[in-house]
Amino acid sequence: MPARLAWLLILFAVAFASVGWLQWRSDALAPKPVGKLDVEVPMEFGTWTGAETPIEDETVQVLKAYSHFNRRYNSINGTSMLLHAANWENGYTISPAPHHPEVCYQAAGWKIIERRMVTCDYQEGPFPMELILFESRGNRVVTAHWFQTGGVRYANVAQFSKERNRFLASRKWPGTEKFLLQVSKPTIDEAEPILIEFAKEVLASRQPALATAS
Repeated sequence: MPARLAWLLILFAVAFASVGWLQWRSDALAPKPVGKLDVEVPMEFGTWTGAETPIEDETVQVLKAYSHFNRRYNSINGTSMLLHAANWENGYTISPAPHHPEVCYQAAGWKIIERRMVTCDYQEGPFPMELILFESRGNRVVTAHWFQTGGVRYANVAQFSKERNRFLASRKWPGTEKFLLQVSKPTIDEAEPILIEFAKEVLASRQPALATAS
């Protein structure tokens, strides 16, 4: 009888622990709420003024995004910049680098001429951006993109994989954000300083909104 009782207590303990683990896991897999990017990124910052612009082709596909926007910003010096941003909640796993521009642009008929990985020296710490020179029907544009999951900014899946372990103990997965910039320039050399400076201003413009939300 004592042995049987001991086994029953053991089975009860295992069952109780299993229920607790499943409850914790369920909570862990529930995505963290993500913000509305169209609210967090203002229409005006620095020397730039933006306006909403429709998505006319497949260059910036938005599939199942929580929020997104597509804008054209004009600077007082005459430079025009397209900015596309979207974010996704992560459920059972983190989905890094969704809808990479090399896929979307080529699907819309653009050909990759050159690509370059650069570092954006932002005040919170440097992070990688990839610049890609595309050409279609004699027109050339240069894009810059980065993704952000939690506090990690990266330009591709390989870069995210190096930082993935920091999220394993998280009780809720953070969302993933995508920022895509586009400027009409014939070479990456001409576009790089403009894109890097604009990226810094976009990130800096979000600080007041993020501070209010936290």
